[in-house]
Amino acid sequence: MKAPKAPKAPGTCGCACYADAVIRLAAKGDTEAIRALAVEAFSRFGDYGTFLPRYLIDPWVRTIVRVGAGELVGFAMVGLTASRRQGGVLVADILAIAVTAAYQGRGIGTALMERALAMASALAGRYGVDEVELSVADTNPGALRFFARHGFVVADADEGRYPAGQVAIRMSRPLPPSSS
Repeated sequence: MKAPKAPKAPGTCGCACYADAVIRLAAKGDTEAIRALAVEAFSRFGDYGTFLPRYLIDPWVRTIVRVGAGELVGFAMVGLTASRRQGGVLVADILAIAVTAAYQGRGIGTALMERALAMASALAGRYGVDEVELSVADTNPGALRFFARHGFVVADADEGRYPAGQVAIRMSRPLPPSSS
């Protein structure tokens, strides 16, 4: 397996978001930008522009955003869910992770994933969670490779179907120990 790319140093990639980039918890004012990015990233799978912003008010979901040069360029959503494949055991779930197309390939997805895993690990201590899961469409090979690079393995090759008909693949990995 190929080693993951190291993130580029600030200012070396021509990406304006690196000079003042920040990953922070989403705020109410981010809703429209998250909705627009959800449409850009996930419209081929279903109506995620309507669905995903609802997670912003869900008390069991934390949303982080990557902002740079005054623009939201990525987000990730982490929640606690009852695992269907494990008979209702509580697991952390990466509900969504997306980076706008213009900023892909610059380490932003990796930074969001690392932060999402850290948030999931923090939940582990509070709720006895030791695994994180996610779902990905079988027609999304780039995402499958991205998740595999971050330690996820296929746990269920046919979890169901996305609204647009693609096969949902469930992936999982152990959570790293919490540093909090």
